[in-house]
Formats: sequence, structure tokens, C-alpha cells
Amino acid sequence: MGKKQLLGIIGSCRRQGNCEIMVKAAAECMQGWDLSMIRLPLLSIFPCKGCYACLIPGIRCAIPDDMEWLLEQLTCADAIIIAAPNYVLGPVGIMKMVADRALQASPYHHELGKKRTAVALTLGREEYRGYADTALVAQVAALGLDIRSIELFHGTHPGEVALGEDFSEKIRRIVSSLLDDVIPDHI
Repeated sequence: MGKKQLLGIIGSCRRQGNCEIMVKAAAECMQGWDLSMIRLPLLSIFPCKGCYACLIPGIRCAIPDDMEWLLEQLTCADAIIIAAPNYVLGPVGIMKMVADRALQASPYHHELGKKRTAVALTLGREEYRGYADTALVAQVAALGLDIRSIELFHGTHPGEVALGEDFSEKIRRIVSSLLDDVIPDHI
């Protein structure tokens, strides 16, 4: 049997940014797992047209973008971490674009419902939080994923999330939510 697959979905445009740092820290704790990452801003995700064709059995969405590929990648993972930044009052816009295509995910719900998923929101300032954590969980839930945990990480500039005194504890909780095993406290 091969290694289990952890899929990190990164909602940030920043390479080596807080979302990526958090996902990689969690992956380091998941011994025996392989990490692959998808950067949502690099994908072409177009708005839903509301035609409902994707709800007809045997018909796929006709929008020529990467959404179907993304759904297939989600179904191949054994566990998923979705990390998105909050800039002002809500998660970054690409998350809403993905959530708006949730009807297209309906044929995948049986498989997606088995995927243990952790949600992480990074934010620089608490006063800009708004409804960000609630919205992000709702957007991920719209895809039918099995959300096991949500964590908020504070940090504006790349790397700042790892400076938080509770960073290791939050990573431990994410990892524990994705695994059946108990994770040691000394992460």
C-alpha cells in the first residue's frame, strides 16, 4: 500500500506565504503522508452560469475551466487542508468562485463526504475578520467535504503565523483532526 495523500489547497497568491507555511507545517507532522498542493489563484475558475446542466445525470459542466480537474484532485486525496487568507472582512475571492460552483460538485459528494478536511484562515488584523471564518467554512462545506476542524492563524507578512505562541498547538489540532492517531504535544 502506498503513502497516503494530503492535499493542500492554497487560496493565497503568495508563494511561501502564511497559508503555505501552515500547510507544510501540518504535513511535516503527518509521517508517512505525501503532500501535494494546489494554488487556487493559478487555476482558471470561472463564474457559474446558473444553467443547472451539471445537475442532469451524465452531463458535465460546459464551462471550459479547471473546476472539474480540481474536483477530481479532491477525490484522489486521503485528507485535505484548505488554507485561505482574509484581507478585509472575508476570505479571499477565489474561495467564493469555487463555492459558487458547488452544484458541479454534486456528483462527487459521495466521495467528497469521506474526505477529512481541515480549514485554516490566515488574517493580519482581528478587526478585519468580519464573517471570514464563517464564510470560509460555509464555502468549503458547499463542496460536500467532511470538515473536521477550523483554525485561525494571525500574521500579515509571510512567516508571521509561525511566530504565534499557539502555532504549534493549532497545527497539532489540525493534524489530529485529519488522523485517527493521537499526535504528540511536542510538535
